[in-house]
Amino acid sequence: MSYIAELTIPKIESEDNVILYIYRSTYSEDINTISKISNLTPIIIIDQSLAETVTINEKEYYKIQDKEPDEEITGVTYNGPPTNTIPVNEYEYNIHLIMLNNYTHINELILSPLELSHKDGIVFYYSVIGVIPDKEQITHLSKVNGVLVNYISNQDLIRELQSCDDYNDSEEDEWITVNHIEYSEATQDIRIGDINKQNTIDKFGLPVVQKVPSIRDVKVSLNSLISNTYMTLEIENPWQNNNKYFNFRKLKSYRIRNTYQSQVGSFSIPTYQSELPVSIEKMIILMKQNPSDSEEVILINDDSATKFECIRRNGIFYNNIKHKSLNYNLWNIPLENNKLSVFSETSIQDTINIQISAVPGNLYVFDIYLVDVYSNVSDNKHYIVET
Repeated sequence: MSYIAELTIPKIESEDNVILYIYRSTYSEDINTISKISNLTPIIIIDQSLAETVTINEKEYYKIQDKEPDEEITGVTYNGPPTNTIPVNEYEYNIHLIMLNNYTHINELILSPLELSHKDGIVFYYSVIGVIPDKEQITHLSKVNGVLVNYISNQDLIRELQSCDDYNDSEEDEWITVNHIEYSEATQDIRIGDINKQNTIDKFGLPVVQKVPSIRDVKVSLNSLISNTYMTLEIENPWQNNNKYFNFRKLKSYRIRNTYQSQVGSFSIPTYQSELPVSIEKMIILMKQNPSDSEEVILINDDSATKFECIRRNGIFYNNIKHKSLNYNLWNIPLENNKLSVFSETSIQDTINIQISAVPGNLYVFDIYLVDVYSNVSDNKHYIVET
């Protein structure tokens, strides 16, 4: 199948040498008067004194392809640019809920291409004018003629998928190429975010902004330090009333363009960035007493640190058999069961208060992490306490 416009242009019979200027546009109105083409560069120039003709019904014509020739053609100058017959697909998006358990879900984004408004191809319009350089004369502008050129077919196209974490319709927007996708006879939908299909995650990543919000506020109460030898660590509660800052995340914006060899089509309209629930499933608090360097971050996999955990009730880390005996949404987590506690989105308290054994004259260092439903981990919140 040809994706190139084939032009047949009659030779102008004249005793003078005539140069043919050929103009092209996707809108016929752009090239239908001499004044409109006067400031345009012709895409093709034919020198009638040099170019070869073909005879059709006893008349001479020039047979020209609207593309950069593979080798030089005598009497023909190709200025271009070449035509672009790559179709531009627009996409609609839908969100599909994937249940991990009865109380926890993730979001799968489905991008579905819409039908092209013109299914057969693209119409390019051409007009021609003759110039007699020796006499500084021009001919009449030809009638504008349209040529339908087939779209490059789907099986020859590669789709380039790009994403943006914060789309503002600005030149400063940062778009990254996620992956390149071949068209498939099975489906043309692009599905992003099913963590049950590792090959999909490896190829497209997650549909939401992946950076997990970090704990911002931590303080400590030392009121019980001398009388009861414990302090109370007070951490902002990420589950309080299903806190939006922690448990909702922006959907990435996506755009797609079709590519064919070295040619690229235009991008689709970027998708809208709605906010989707992305639950926080666990808080991990790591502690060291009198470390040699109080500024050193305690890494999440440091087994030498004392660990405290809070998990979301009925979430991915919650085991109904193991954890149902634990009270949840406690106002104060006592020393005897401070290693593991349970919270839910119905909790109303501002802070999670954990009693931790401590004595005066010591230094305690904490690093606090959050883990979301995708098992992604936030940056640490580093906190130092001197008793």
